[in-house]
Amino acid sequence: PVDVAADNQFLYVTSLGLGRVGKFNRTTGALVSASFITGLADPRGILYHNGFLYVALSGAGQVRKYDSGGALVSTFTGFSNPAGLALSPANTLLVTNYAGNRVSEYNLDGTPVNSHLITGLSGPDFITVGTGAAPPLERRSEAGNCRGIGPSGILWGCRCAAVRDLDGSALHMAATGSWVAGAFPVIGAGLHAAG
Repeated sequence: PVDVAADNQFLYVTSLGLGRVGKFNRTTGALVSASFITGLADPRGILYHNGFLYVALSGAGQVRKYDSGGALVSTFTGFSNPAGLALSPANTLLVTNYAGNRVSEYNLDGTPVNSHLITGLSGPDFITVGTGAAPPLERRSEAGNCRGIGPSGILWGCRCAAVRDLDGSALHMAATGSWVAGAFPVIGAGLHAAG
């Protein structure tokens, strides 16, 4: 398993090596379908929003949009090893491009907003947009890569040197594992708060 998304009833889990998305009961954890969506080229990030699943296919350079029954709705292209997915406050899809060292922004219908929203990253494979006012929560993968949830409006990703937040200040994970707050130079176009 690489990533998980949830709706009110189910959990959806990407399985990189098996090229599929599994579906589980959200309450009991019972397997509903081991092969809910199959035939995927290296599925990594997954996101559920308003009845649709978005799946990052690293091996195909695509993000695919599926309906709640697992049927393909559309395919977004123009990525370089897409990995992490997040929904921005402006209701756009944020996608990390692992090999492209950037974050791209797309409308939920697949039209690009900014394919180089944030640049100068080093292999970003995870992204999230924080929603709380508490200090960031952190967890580490086996490789020691940082992942977490930042304070309100903070956007950050794994293996990134620094990522701007939504109001222009910034927070990043330092090499020591401690959090450092402060202003950073503009990276790419930066982000903006939802109007």
